[in-house]
Amino acid sequence: MFKEGSINLIVVLFAVIVSAGVVYAYLNYHDDSLVENHENSNEALTKREEAEETFRTEGRKASQALFEEALDVSESYNEEGQIKFRLATIDAYSNDHGAQFASIDALRIIAANENYSDYIRANSVEFIGRIYSRNTDPVVFDYIFDHPAYEDFLVENDDDLTLRHLYEHASSLYPTAQSELRIASWYAREILKIKSNGTDDVEKILAPIKTIIRNNLANVDRDIKLIIEESGPDDSRLLDLYNRRAVVAGYMVQGGDDSFGDPEVLYREVMKESIVQDSISQLGFTKYYYASFLANTYGLKRVNDIKILLSDFHETSLYDHRAVMTFFKNANSFADDDTFKQDILTLAKFDDDFRTLLVELGWSL
Repeated sequence: MFKEGSINLIVVLFAVIVSAGVVYAYLNYHDDSLVENHENSNEALTKREEAEETFRTEGRKASQALFEEALDVSESYNEEGQIKFRLATIDAYSNDHGAQFASIDALRIIAANENYSDYIRANSVEFIGRIYSRNTDPVVFDYIFDHPAYEDFLVENDDDLTLRHLYEHASSLYPTAQSELRIASWYAREILKIKSNGTDDVEKILAPIKTIIRNNLANVDRDIKLIIEESGPDDSRLLDLYNRRAVVAGYMVQGGDDSFGDPEVLYREVMKESIVQDSISQLGFTKYYYASFLANTYGLKRVNDIKILLSDFHETSLYDHRAVMTFFKNANSFADDDTFKQDILTLAKFDDDFRTLLVELGWSL
């Protein structure tokens, strides 16, 4: 059970090296100029800022032409890499395989280009995994890993471990908070599996895993700090990172270790900040994650709180056209052993109204 993904000294040392290397990677941020022309560079920056604002306020597709204009006048590898990354993600969430494959191909090219910053290359690899995780389409999974640069990550019949390898590759380029949290979540879930199996000398096995998770979270905290310094505390990426950080803390509490933070405090903080930022989608995901944590950890003791958290999904239209409702619908097609699918099914056992909602979304329950 703990064979290919087993913990050994090399893995622990790797995690520690990655943690120490984040500062080096940040200080050596790639920015080789293509042409030293500050006037054109300022023009590119202005166009990119305009495109980014459109991206934030009107969506991916609306920003495409503006990013293409910015690319035409970009004057450094740094600018070019950032703009190409945005363009590569425009159609990433399309339901058309051709569009998804084109995004994956473009992201692969960015990730392989050593002229671009390690940060952009790492984000490109992580985003490839994100395209698959959106609805766990096996066709997309096969396309990602049936490629010379990615085939070594593949572990037959273990999609989760395969994805962990992908995110570890991303973190070897630069340990972004997104990749580090995905890796930490894998290890935290592995702790739950090990404990449920009643393995002998369990604490000796868990100690190096927890070291890895602590190093992951140290990288997360460092990257969040950099995001806040660069973009401010209202950066749209932060709410998702805070949610994922709370999920990891929740797994650790389920595994009997509360030293990684209080997930209930973390979830309430994200809910408050989501309301401040008027981020309905993130608020919805937080309620789902929080309810799942309560159901898996406390069961019927917290059933009233679980129902309160889920009530807006079926009592209001607030989330009808939001990403969280699409997630609930898509999760029906996830593998039966998928963690998220199992959590949704658990919630349906605690709340009949939520169960009815799932049926309306196409689930057979």
